Amino acid sequence: MMLSSVYFREVQKMKQWWLWIVVLGISGLIWYGFISRIFFNKPFGTNPMPNAMMIVFFFIFGCVFPIFFAQVRLTCEVRKDGLYVCFFPFHLRPRCFGWNAISSYRIIDDQPMSRFGGWGIRFNLRGGKAYTVSGTQAIELVLNSGQIVVIGSSNAAKLKNSMDFAHRM
Repeated sequence: MMLSSVYFREVQKMKQWWLWIVVLGISGLIWYGFISRIFFNKPFGTNPMPNAMMIVFFFIFGCVFPIFFAQVRLTCEVRKDGLYVCFFPFHLRPRCFGWNAISSYRIIDDQPMSRFGGWGIRFNLRGGKAYTVSGTQAIELVLNSGQIVVIGSSNAAKLKNSMDFAHRM
């Protein structure tokens, strides 16, 4: 993201310990199966897959999946022309919510599990969209189109103050 005229910048990573346990558990199980099958020629499971398939599973779920998960981050920037959100690696370029497209915004205590079904880029049945990685603090944008966009923040008060400042410029 371009750093000119940035009034606020926050980078958040996935910090849920239980999510990491799931990711590393799956990865560890695949590593165990791969080592057992390929190096010790022991069947893994009651109906073992061919070696070539085990290598593919190992590469995808044992290597790529945990590395991919470790790279997930939400970057939020307040600039003179709007609020920029980039949820890497799903967004390669930031999404801009220009000040002229936002009708209002406020700090909310959000419950991502109940409102959107979890963290990440989420949609709900009422047309809302969320970008969250952890916590319950967020900024809720109401766009001129009526769409609601929720952006999680570990420092929502500072984010809102920066938005107030940039919006007045």
